[in-house]
Amino acid sequence: MNQEQLLKILLQCGTLQEYVDETARVLDCPYWIMDEGFHLSAISHKPDATSLSNQYLRDTTLMESVKRWEKFQVFSDETHLEPYRFRDDFLNRDVMIMDILVRNNPVGRVTFFPQHEMDEASIRLTIQGAATYLRTTQHDTNHDMYQQAFASLLRGEDPESFAEFLESEAPGLEPPFQIFCISAENRGRLFAYSSSIREIDAWTLPIVTQSALYVLSSAQHPIGQIQNQLPGLGKSFPFEDLRKIRSYGMQALYASRHGNQIVLKDYDLYLLSQTADPESLISPKVRACMNYDLSYQTHYFDTLCSYLRHGENKQAVSEELGVHLNTVRYRLDQLKNLFEIDLETERTEIFLSCIAAEYLNS
Repeated sequence: MNQEQLLKILLQCGTLQEYVDETARVLDCPYWIMDEGFHLSAISHKPDATSLSNQYLRDTTLMESVKRWEKFQVFSDETHLEPYRFRDDFLNRDVMIMDILVRNNPVGRVTFFPQHEMDEASIRLTIQGAATYLRTTQHDTNHDMYQQAFASLLRGEDPESFAEFLESEAPGLEPPFQIFCISAENRGRLFAYSSSIREIDAWTLPIVTQSALYVLSSAQHPIGQIQNQLPGLGKSFPFEDLRKIRSYGMQALYASRHGNQIVLKDYDLYLLSQTADPESLISPKVRACMNYDLSYQTHYFDTLCSYLRHGENKQAVSEELGVHLNTVRYRLDQLKNLFEIDLETERTEIFLSCIAAEYLNS
């Protein structure tokens, strides 16, 4: 199991039990998790660990089991920071245990029954994922001051003060910024995903609202590198001004809920009617194109808008702008060469940017 697989599992599984069942299937290893009081918290069903538990209770007394497992430190107070493996002759199976830590405090213990060799990286990732479920209640109330500032900006509260605070105080948060969002009804899943995000990149600011997880990050940080692998993860355009977080947060939320299945007209009208800052809808690439036109008296932006408005019909653009067809072709090539505008992969973003820019100019 790798980090990307773990993130997908966390996104799918809203409870610890669902997580244990899914990871046991991926690892092909039955296992269970006990809390710090050695009470069973979750147990896998496929592969099945319940038969192992039942066998213990059926074939011997509970106290004999406890004594035997104390001998192997399964029920001991000693903390196992590394995978601890032993042979249980009663079950005639190998057993491996490792503790789950949150903020350096043990909160549970995982007991694996390996059916084949398991790599240590997969074991540690499984432990890491389990920890996100065992610490979710802490994340519900203990937002740090940076997260509180981010939450206030999302609500549009005192943008000047909170933006200045984040810019001056939040370590590792550097422009350009980007907001990522996952919308889901299961808050446990959102908390689990929030915790995992912090494991990947300590300089992100994740917060969970009533039905969505928002993540503020520098655009070059790792969360941006994995976003294409996670279904349901919406993103905003990169931006420079933290005072505009509310508008960019709205972008990310809408993208999360609708993904690529967007009716462009509805998307444009919705965002333009809801945002207090239409300029935030203009992508950096289109902004660069507009600035270039102003500096060099070129007409790349007009050509781009006309091309999209006419359904990418070059002849129609030629007639509207009164230029030769070869000139249209040249300008379209330059849009990609100079500004990296690729309509095959980012047509929705570019179309929206042109609509917003024309809306502002009007």
